[in-house]
Amino acid sequence: AYFAGVDLVEHQEHSYYISRYPAGREATVSGNDIDVKFRNDGPTPVQIQTEWTSGSVTVRLVGIQRYEVSSAQSSRSRPTSPQT
Repeated sequence: AYFAGVDLVEHQEHSYYISRYPAGREATVSGNDIDVKFRNDGPTPVQIQTEWTSGSVTVRLVGIQRYEVSSAQSSRSRPTSPQT
């Protein structure tokens, strides 16, 4: 959703850092409790392509490009442990 430029409605990061995911661009999903929701606020449709395994979910949004989205990464600052 980030690189597609759609309106992100609901997003929950993982409670701890996982190095295989880009920091800040990953999301937790869990049954009906935690989800990722976005809204297509553009004038054209978006096709949603999904792939899943027992350990991951991949979602691709395919449509007409409206924005040029780029991302930069810096080192993490003052990371904290999740509260229990």
